Amino acid sequence: MSTTTPESGAASEPRQSVLIPLTVTVGMQSLTAFALHSAAVYAPIVAPDFDVQPERVSVFVTMAYFVAMVSGLACSGVIARMGPLRTVQLGLLSSGIGLASGALGVLPMLVATAALVGLGNGFTGPVSSHILVERAPRRILSFVLAAKQTGVPIGGGIAGAVIPVLALTVGWRYSLLMAAAVYLVAVMALQSLRADYDAKRDRSARLDVTTVTRQMRAALEMTWRHPVLRDLALACFAFVLIQWVVLVFMVSLLHVRLGFSLVTAGLVYSAAQITAIPGRLIWGALADRIGNPTALLGWLGVTMAIGAGAIGFWTAQWPIEWIFVVSVLFGATGVSWNGLFFAEVARNVKLEDVGRATGGGQFIGFLGGMLGPLVFDLIASTTSSYRLAYLMLAVLPLLVGLRLILKPSARRAL
Repeated sequence: MSTTTPESGAASEPRQSVLIPLTVTVGMQSLTAFALHSAAVYAPIVAPDFDVQPERVSVFVTMAYFVAMVSGLACSGVIARMGPLRTVQLGLLSSGIGLASGALGVLPMLVATAALVGLGNGFTGPVSSHILVERAPRRILSFVLAAKQTGVPIGGGIAGAVIPVLALTVGWRYSLLMAAAVYLVAVMALQSLRADYDAKRDRSARLDVTTVTRQMRAALEMTWRHPVLRDLALACFAFVLIQWVVLVFMVSLLHVRLGFSLVTAGLVYSAAQITAIPGRLIWGALADRIGNPTALLGWLGVTMAIGAGAIGFWTAQWPIEWIFVVSVLFGATGVSWNGLFFAEVARNVKLEDVGRATGGGQFIGFLGGMLGPLVFDLIASTTSSYRLAYLMLAVLPLLVGLRLILKPSARRAL
C-alpha cells in the first residue's frame, strides 16, 4: 500500500511552474553524467600515457560509484542543512574540480578525480527528486522525473561526440580543463535561485559523523523493509550493472578490439545515449497512463538484456549500420529506464521521505554500477572473451525483468 494520496507530495501549481526546476535538474544531470561517462570515452585515449590497459577504467568507475553510493545515502542531511539548490551547486563544483584534477595526468590523482566525480553523481538523484516531487503535479510525475533523467544521456552523448574531437584537437588535458570551466560557470549562474529554493533549509540540522551515519542507516532500512522499494532497488541493481557494463567498455571494444576509429566508436556510444532522450520521455509518459508501470520496467529489463547479449556478438565484420542499430536498441531500454525507477520510488513514500528513499534505492543500484565493470573485466580477462562476459551478466536484468512482469500488481490507484 502506498503512503501517499493522489496529490500528496506534489505541488498544485500549473504545469509551467515545473519548467525552471526541471531545467535546473536536467542541467545538473547532464553535467554530472558527462563527468562520469567521460571516463569510458577517455579510457582508450589516456591509457597509453598512464601505461595501463583501457579496460582498467573499470577501477575508476568502481571508485566513483562507491563514493556516489555513500554520498547519495548522506544527501538527505545535506539537503536539509544546505538546501537543495546549494546541494546542486556542491555536486556540480565537485564534478568540475574532479575533471580539473584529472588534467594533471598523475595516476594517483585519478583516485581524487573518481571520488569527486562520484560525489557529484551521488547527490544528483536525491536532490533532483526532492526538487521536482515538491513541484510536479502527481498526474505527470513519471513524465517529469523521466524528463529530468534525460540529462544523463545528454551528458553521455555529449561526452561520446565531443571528447574524441577535443582530445585529438587540443589534447586530452586541455579538454578536461575546458570542461571543468563549464561547471564553474554553471555554479555561479545558479546562485540567483538560491534564496527561493533554499528558503526552507534547516540551519540547525547536523552533519556530524554520528548523525549522517544514522541517516544513512535509516535510508537503507526504509528501502529494504518496504516491499515495493526493495523490489525496485534490486531491479535498479541489475539495470545499473548492465547499463554500465555496456557503456564503460563500448568505446574500448569498438576502437581497441575491433579496430574502428576513435571517432566512430564515440559516435556509436553517443547513439545509445541520444536514443535514451526520447526513450525516457516516451516511457515516462506511458507510465503515467498505464496501470502497472512496474511491469513496464520489467519489459525494459528483458529487452536491455537482449541488447547487451547482442553487443557481445559484435565483430569487425559487422556492418557499422547494424552496430548502430544494436546501440540504439540498448539506448532505448538499458539507458532509458531510470526515470521510471525514481518516479516509482517517489510515489511510494511521503514527500519528506523522497530524498531518503531515493538515496537508499540508489545505493543498492550504484552497487551494481560499482561491481558490474569489475566483474566484467574479471570475466573478460580470465576467458579472453568479451562475448561470454556480456552474455553472463545479461542474465541478471533478464531474470529481474521477468520477475517484475510476472509479479502481481499491488499498486495504488493514482
